[in-house]
Amino acid sequence: MIYKYLSKKVFYKVFLILLLGSLSSLKSFSQDIFVYVEAIDNFSGVELKAEFRVESLGSGRSYTLKDEDGKKYFEFKKGDEVRIKVILDGFYPEEKNLVYNDLTSDEELVTFKLKKRPIARLNLSALEPDRKRKQPAVFEVYLGSKLVGKGNTTKNADIFSLVLTEGGEYSVVVSGEGFDPQKYTQVVEVSTPVNVINRTVDLIKASSEILVTFTDEQYGKPVACKIDVKEKVSGKSVYQGSPGNGMFKMTFESGTDYLITSTALGFKDFTRDLTGPQNQNLEFKMRPVTMVQFEVLNAQNKQAIKGNVKLVSPSGKAIELNGDLTFLPEEKGNYKAEVSGDGFMPKSGTIMVNSFNGGVMNFTFELEAADQQYKIKVIDHYSREVLENVTFKVFSQAGVQLVGIKPDKNNSWNFMTDNEGKYFIEASAEGYSDFTKNLKEDKVFDVELYWKPELTYTINLKDELSKAVVDNAELKILNASGKSIFVYKTKEQGKYLARMYKNQSYSYLINSSLFEENIASLSNLENNVQDLFLKKKGSKELKLEFVDYLTKEKISPDYRIGFNGKPITVVDDKVLIEKNGVYTLRALMKNYEALKIDNLEQMADKNGLSLEMKRETYPIKVYVKGMKKAADFNDIKLTIEFGNNNAVRSTLIPEGFYYEAYVQADNKYKINIVKEGFEAFNREFDLAELAKRDPKNLKLEIELLEIRKIETVVTKPEVKKEEPVPVAPKPVAPAPASVVAKEVLAKVPDNQEALNKELTDKASIGKRYFLDQVNFDQASPVITDKIVAQLNSIAQTLKTKPQVKIEIVGHTDNVGDPRANKGLSRFRAKAVANYLFNAGADPDRIIVIGKGDLEPIAPNDTEENKAKNRRVEMILIEN
Repeated sequence: MIYKYLSKKVFYKVFLILLLGSLSSLKSFSQDIFVYVEAIDNFSGVELKAEFRVESLGSGRSYTLKDEDGKKYFEFKKGDEVRIKVILDGFYPEEKNLVYNDLTSDEELVTFKLKKRPIARLNLSALEPDRKRKQPAVFEVYLGSKLVGKGNTTKNADIFSLVLTEGGEYSVVVSGEGFDPQKYTQVVEVSTPVNVINRTVDLIKASSEILVTFTDEQYGKPVACKIDVKEKVSGKSVYQGSPGNGMFKMTFESGTDYLITSTALGFKDFTRDLTGPQNQNLEFKMRPVTMVQFEVLNAQNKQAIKGNVKLVSPSGKAIELNGDLTFLPEEKGNYKAEVSGDGFMPKSGTIMVNSFNGGVMNFTFELEAADQQYKIKVIDHYSREVLENVTFKVFSQAGVQLVGIKPDKNNSWNFMTDNEGKYFIEASAEGYSDFTKNLKEDKVFDVELYWKPELTYTINLKDELSKAVVDNAELKILNASGKSIFVYKTKEQGKYLARMYKNQSYSYLINSSLFEENIASLSNLENNVQDLFLKKKGSKELKLEFVDYLTKEKISPDYRIGFNGKPITVVDDKVLIEKNGVYTLRALMKNYEALKIDNLEQMADKNGLSLEMKRETYPIKVYVKGMKKAADFNDIKLTIEFGNNNAVRSTLIPEGFYYEAYVQADNKYKINIVKEGFEAFNREFDLAELAKRDPKNLKLEIELLEIRKIETVVTKPEVKKEEPVPVAPKPVAPAPASVVAKEVLAKVPDNQEALNKELTDKASIGKRYFLDQVNFDQASPVITDKIVAQLNSIAQTLKTKPQVKIEIVGHTDNVGDPRANKGLSRFRAKAVANYLFNAGADPDRIIVIGKGDLEPIAPNDTEENKAKNRRVEMILIEN
């Protein structure tokens, strides 16, 4: 076997030695031995182009490998001992030690059988986003804290390629001249053949100092403001200041999120999120707001006094100011103001707000010092208006009414009492509950009258479809003459109060930017609680219905509707479609494919919408006409395929005399049937074809054509004897797999200590263990249990005993197509291996094999024996 590697030089050397004849061996004549090295694929036997390294174990020096006609060799020095290593991407490295004195020939061939290993190739490049072109960069690749690779790209070589032998989450740091360093993660899975991952990262230009300016939105002038800039994640303040010109300089670092806030008198508070880097100057506009300031003075000396201000907004909202007499109006129109101070007579007035951008408005009130006179106003509790036509009485403790009490021109009830007496007052008005109060030290106060309960109506505004409370609408109520009556908006959202009489007619008006503005009557005043349902403008009610793609039967999936990215409430499968909105639908249902619609509003052209959902698979039945007994099916071979020879598992249902298979709605399939004595049958079909006949009973009815026997009459030739026509031998079907006579499957120990001892015992190498806790549904590669204690114990042993190496083997029974069975058995074995990987086991120490139905441990003659053959085994390879 060595002669094919002999060079001419060696041949002449051998010839010379033979001529001399004085030496008994070549080795005694020559000092060196020629050692040839080669690497082959352990599985296919194909020779590989690998890298060889030869190192002397004595001197530590490396041998130089030479090449002769494509064969690599080195000259082995007499008395030396070397280690030969072979390395090739995609294969496990191998090494062997070689001792000179152990060799008996002057030429040796050392062969390495390399085993394939799963790897990944990570191809990295960097892109400058502005110019959309590749950019030279430096890459560092880490697994955890370990640097596993470093390299760079150039203008001519714009890809850095790195081979990875271990799967996991890697960190990649990329940097380039003039760009900020970036860090990102890359999940890598190693596989056979190699898993190629291409990743391009956008470079971000380095940060630079820029100018930030705050200006008046209305006039464009700089605003003197108080500025605070914080890092959002840490909350650390990186800039604080109050520049008079509203300007400051700052560098916004790349990848950092910032929160910028600014406040200024007469302007709305400013808040903005910002992400670095920022390389251009920024200008932020602040919106001016109307700010009302009150000043309260003593009318005699014009000195400022401490006062209180009560305001009623145009809509009736009460506002009270104490101490800081400043407020920002939220409504336009007339505000009623009542200004008071301790020891001073209160004063009222009206202020007008015409704009929300009016700047600072100053109002001054001068108050007179109070005497012993009572000044009482009777007001509506809800509207805060001073009431006219009020009956006001003052009584002494003995019940004697004071006479001569009349309201002044401001409808204020003024009267004097002696300091010793005790008095009480009564106030009443039509439509109000009576009021009674004992007079105390307060000389100036308001009497608030409440509407009578029988005249007080609670009105709730609600969305017509979702029934949710509506707060962004204005309610007006008109009496029979068309005049507006006062409506009180409570603190509860969408809840209003109004005073109405049952013997009168009223109508209401809705004013809203979102809901339809319509006028309708309030007809049922017998109920003091009224719910008014509003319909959104430009909306259209859409009734949803879900049906099966084939059977058109109604189904009830779980679904949600999104409106402009936010979920909305759906009642009775009705969706209110609004204009200028984007609606999305996501529907899920067991055994069905997920339904996703991104523009539901485009389908809302009619009142009802029927949405079809496809099952993941549909069951079909295949009947072979004329087959009425179980024996008729014995020699039938039926296969169903789709795509590139992908097999679909089919099952014979003996009691129904048909085959059952599960197929997908979108694929086209081909069915093939072979039976001895009949012509081979094949045809294509899809579910749409079967559904035309009966969508609820998908079936194929196939009639096989029997091969007609032709009898040939042979007449005896009179002159010449003809040679007999050779007849091809009848094809013999492959015999079913026989029961494999192997050792009894071992039981996996129940506790961790016993399992560790079992798998580290040299006597256990080669043992086959039955994984009896691993279960699968019929024809499914998914482990039924999320947690399998037996597999967790095996994974723990693999983690703590790194010398242990195992093989996971999947088996099936003989039901169905052998190719499908083999794939299914491998998928099941792979599912077990994946479970062990996720539990922390090293994937390099687990081999996965699928045997299909080739190695049964029991005859496939009963359901019980078939269940025994549907199994997953573990074989101990090394420990």
